[in-house]
Amino acid sequence: MKRMAIVMMAMAGLVVAAALPALSDVVNCCPGNIGDGSVKALSGPWAQKAVWLNPTGYNFGAGESVNLNTYNSGDPVALRGCVSIADTALCETGEYTKYYCQLFMTDDSGHWINTTLATDWLGGWHGIPAQPWDRIRLENYSAWGPTPSANTYPQPQVHYCTEGGTHDMGGGGTIYPTDQKYFVQMVADPDSHIVTLQVFGNGNAAPYDYPNWPNLTPDDSWTEIGSITIDAADFNFASVQYYANIMTSDKADPGDSGTFRWRCMHLGDSVSLNDLPTCPIPEPSALGLVGLGLVGLIRRRRRT
Repeated sequence: MKRMAIVMMAMAGLVVAAALPALSDVVNCCPGNIGDGSVKALSGPWAQKAVWLNPTGYNFGAGESVNLNTYNSGDPVALRGCVSIADTALCETGEYTKYYCQLFMTDDSGHWINTTLATDWLGGWHGIPAQPWDRIRLENYSAWGPTPSANTYPQPQVHYCTEGGTHDMGGGGTIYPTDQKYFVQMVADPDSHIVTLQVFGNGNAAPYDYPNWPNLTPDDSWTEIGSITIDAADFNFASVQYYANIMTSDKADPGDSGTFRWRCMHLGDSVSLNDLPTCPIPEPSALGLVGLGLVGLIRRRRRT
């Protein structure tokens, strides 16, 4: 990921490119109270493998759960961390997803909301040939079954190009591809029952006005994928567990492989969208940045 390069530029006293937010701090997100991990796909179509994402002091496998109403002193609770789907096979021409990489929050009734990172095949786009694009979507169980409230919720999503190319808009220019490594945070507000997905990465096709699309530069930037407001009857924010999952589709071939990886995973405060999250290797030199004042503090979101 590009995070360490940002830190090294700060150490050298260089000015970071204008693509980065003004007056931003570099936020060291390591180690996180969940930490690092990975899950490797099983063979066969629609096979799944999951692992618990236990914050310090909790064991979801033993039936424990988090009460989001009190967990973060009543403030919104973010599941956040650096994730990579770079070790999953891309879809082939005209195919849909081979591997679905997912971060789930579930309640005591088995209802769920999750972030899914996967790869789609999309057609040509403003002069760029058809290619695989990463799709990051905020999903929920209402799309596949009835809810007690009878509500059906949207599933906001954004695509990130994996190969890039030259577009034909405004005289042409480069669309930079993603490295398939993202900082994601799924923020749940137990008061309003709103869940929001925010992503820090490069290569997306979010609907910004030309020429201000973030995939026109090689630098990572924040994108708010979207939010959903959940009826109280459809999700119990007082009893929540978290886990990571990888699932194959019937497009995964015998020679394909897929591993979903994460670093610095944390359950608690969210990172400000004015900040630059980084997940550096926790070496002594990196830890020393705290003393130099180059690592910003995560800003807590207090209720007014």
